Amino acid sequence: MSRSFSVGPLAQYAGVGNDFLFGFSAQGKYWWDLPGTDHLAKLVLQGGIGFVRAGIVDTDSGTANTYGSFLIPIGVGVDYAVTERLALTADFLLNFTSLGETVRTSGQDFDLHTNIMPAFYLGIRF
Repeated sequence: MSRSFSVGPLAQYAGVGNDFLFGFSAQGKYWWDLPGTDHLAKLVLQGGIGFVRAGIVDTDSGTANTYGSFLIPIGVGVDYAVTERLALTADFLLNFTSLGETVRTSGQDFDLHTNIMPAFYLGIRF
């Protein structure tokens, strides 16, 4: 959209064994030049909104459960231009969701929610 602002998709995936987590969001990013780097390094702030899907297998019963929720990823990172068309990135994200499960105790249902999931990504932008 401009030299300092962009909008685009963000896909996140985490999988271990039979469990998985997949998130997709529309992100806005804003870049600030870091002083003394001749416009090569930039501080990046980002935020977005989307959805997340999680599949978890209970190893005791073998039952598979799938959960879905909204996803609000916000984060900060550093972007370093290696060439005009290639950059290395490091981003720290906090993913806000309402993923969780309902637990029954003393005849009442309680919703246990995962509110924040941190993530750290290293990447290449081209």
